[in-house]
Amino acid sequence: MILALLTFLSPVGTGLVWAASPAAGGLAIESGGHIKSFNIAAFPSEDSPFGTSAFGQGVLAGRLQLAADLGDLHLELHPQANLGVGGAAMAIATGVEAAAPEALDLSWSETQGEVTRSAKLDRASIRHRAGSLRTTLGRQAFSHGQGRLFTPMDLIAPFTPATLDTEFKPGIDAARVEAFFGTASKLEVVAAHLGEWDMAHTALILTGQTTVLTTDLGLYAATLHDDTVLGASAYSPIGPVGIYGDATITLTDGEAAHRVVIGTDLHPLPDTRVGLELYSQGFGADEPGGYLSAYADPRMARGELWLVGHNYAGLTLAQSLSPLINLAGFSLVNLDDGSAMVSASLGWSAAENADLSMGFMAGLGETSATTLASEFGAMPLIFHAQSGLFF
Repeated sequence: MILALLTFLSPVGTGLVWAASPAAGGLAIESGGHIKSFNIAAFPSEDSPFGTSAFGQGVLAGRLQLAADLGDLHLELHPQANLGVGGAAMAIATGVEAAAPEALDLSWSETQGEVTRSAKLDRASIRHRAGSLRTTLGRQAFSHGQGRLFTPMDLIAPFTPATLDTEFKPGIDAARVEAFFGTASKLEVVAAHLGEWDMAHTALILTGQTTVLTTDLGLYAATLHDDTVLGASAYSPIGPVGIYGDATITLTDGEAAHRVVIGTDLHPLPDTRVGLELYSQGFGADEPGGYLSAYADPRMARGELWLVGHNYAGLTLAQSLSPLINLAGFSLVNLDDGSAMVSASLGWSAAENADLSMGFMAGLGETSATTLASEFGAMPLIFHAQSGLFF
């Protein structure tokens, strides 16, 4: 019923755009949205410590995007509804089901057997622009840093490379103030609610960005939960090659842990894009025997961390096979234990407002029926297919 309502509202919103256009009185309203479906099947190995039975998941998701502009005010609302069947596949997420703490409970969920119905208001914000100052209050999404596969500065509701749909990050209840200086500098302050009404569950983030010649530079400072995080980032194009990196230090309980990524974007052919990243983190375990303990880190449950080793390499590939068909893939390698995660997908733009894709993910590495012998070796073989209808 909820998805049917979203579908019904889309032409209504389209009519509002015409009726409330700037020429009709200064108020501009825009609407859009999508309906997406996801189908996932997972096949664990015969000696997986997490069980050997195949399992699957199906998700139908709808989102309505409403935005209104009136002078210097911008309002945004995104109601969302999901219908899911089956359990989530280990190490993979659809992305449309991602959740975040809410200062005001605007979500509903009901589970009956293997069927889950849910709805929430994923965006609900008002933004005001006054000269070089922009203030946004309410449920909104934000990201920080330059990393693609590895994101040491993206600490609130981040996606992992194994997320199928990354079009919309979960909205966070926050206040954000951005001050712009000239054409290439910005100072940003964010205060975000993380589940409780106290300072320990409020994220305070301060970032500064500027451009020197052709190099983008950034500084980062944040406090969240019991951590203080300090960092810096940079991006510089060298001809057709882009070089970028993020580095952070997390200070907690008198200890310090680093997270560093350095990467490059290459365009060897007009329709080909290749990326390479190297990543190191002080969190995690020195050997596979400590991986299960590393998964118990509260930062794992919050989504700030998702890897349990120390050193990694990542490779991404995007290849346009035709104007309507694209091939994409990535590989992550744990340089300490030699295990890897590989993924490939084929996407087809079936129509102007519809697309289809299918692909797989798999883990490679040593396995054991009783414990984790490597980080990615126990990952099941996962096939996925998804479609999207946009309005």
